[in-house]
This record gives sequence, C-alpha cells and structure tokens, in this order.
Amino acid sequence: MNKQKLIKTIIQLVAVILIIFLLYHCPFSFFLGISCPGCGMTRAFLSLFRFDFAQAFYYHPLFPLVIVLVLLYCLYRLHWISLSKKVITIIEAIALFAFFFTYMVRLLLHSPVVAWDFEQSVIAKLFHFLSGLFS
Repeated sequence: MNKQKLIKTIIQLVAVILIIFLLYHCPFSFFLGISCPGCGMTRAFLSLFRFDFAQAFYYHPLFPLVIVLVLLYCLYRLHWISLSKKVITIIEAIALFAFFFTYMVRLLLHSPVVAWDFEQSVIAKLFHFLSGLFS
C-alpha cells in the first residue's frame, strides 16, 4: 500500500465532504427552480450520522448506493481492487439509471423532498426582468 496515495485519497474524500456540507445549497435548484436528482442526499447523510435510518431513507433512498460507490472508488484508487473499464462503465450506468429512476418516481409522487418552484429560480427572475424591459 502506497502511503502517499492513501493520504491523497483521504484528503480528496474529506475535501468532497466539506464542499458538500459547506456549500449545501443546490445550484440546480437555485438556477432552474427544480430539485436535482441528488436532492435530500446531504440531509440523508446528516440523518445517518444521527443513526436515524428511517429519516435518511426518507430524504434520499439511494444514500447506501453512494456509500458503496465511494467505498469502491477508494478501493480502486488504492489499487486494493482492480476493475476493468467495462465494469466501471456498467457500474456508472447502473448508478445513473438508479438516480434518474428514483428522481422521476419522487417527482411523479410529489415527494416533499423533491420540489418544483420555477418562480424562485434565477432563470425565472431573469425572464421576468427581461420581459419587463420589453413590455
């Protein structure tokens, strides 16, 4: 095991976690007014840290998938496991499909976690501003 790679991987993981928790406002929602496919993930992990598993699943049912993917990524980067390009592509496709499918189901079932509020988006405000200039 390469000690420098382990330290680099840990630093990268900590940086991603800090970015997520410090910048938890979703740019997708901010600009478009629509919750993103990952909406609720931060709250799910905060609930998980409080050992409130039911609440974690309520906020985002795919939080365990993210844990598995991060673990696989770390093991792969540390060369503790080897994965072919085909296997990586399959894993990525499954993850993307799972997120898209879950997102669509949550939107169609009007989940309170995933919301549409186009009027509060930057694009809507810009549209209203520009339409006011030309009317």
